[in-house]
Amino acid sequence: EKPGQRPKERLHCTSLTSSCETDFDCLDYLKCCSFNCMKTCLDPYTEPCLLLPKPGDCHDKKKRFFYNPKNHRCMNFVYQGCHGNVNNFLSKMNCRTACASVFKKGQCPLFPFNNLMECPNMCRSDYDCPRTDKCCDSTCGFVCAKAWKFKSDHCLCKPKNCFKIEEPECQQDYDCKMQEKCCSLCGLKCLAPWA
Repeated sequence: EKPGQRPKERLHCTSLTSSCETDFDCLDYLKCCSFNCMKTCLDPYTEPCLLLPKPGDCHDKKKRFFYNPKNHRCMNFVYQGCHGNVNNFLSKMNCRTACASVFKKGQCPLFPFNNLMECPNMCRSDYDCPRTDKCCDSTCGFVCAKAWKFKSDHCLCKPKNCFKIEEPECQQDYDCKMQEKCCSLCGLKCLAPWA
């Protein structure tokens, strides 16, 4: 299995269209994921609902819906039947359900596992949080938290064994200079990204 988190399936699917079976059916760092009732190769570092709509290049004309992150709405477009992407929903309701939690840029901060107390659920989506805060899983309920900014590109694969975890150099990408990213590699370090 390749590194990276798969997006969770957000719809109730009665059937699944499949273009891959395992991660190794996918190019480069892409992973075989179930999303929008399709099993397909996705970038594990990109939110599927933030992909630009891709009408495809066949000759069908199907009314579909895509999530538009600029206005936080599901909008219709004409899908031509093939070579689209997963930001392509059969109904406005499916689009809203799948993309309900995708509202604000940034990444949730890491929450420590110690000192857990009462577990409140302060929010259910980014819309429940002020300004640019995001609704994040704190390992003890969902809370509004200041979003971490992150840089595109990808960190190198984490080694299988770490004999020593070093003192962290960074907490988020913007703690690092220029193009470097904050990567988990036996401790958080500023490193040049993997292209």
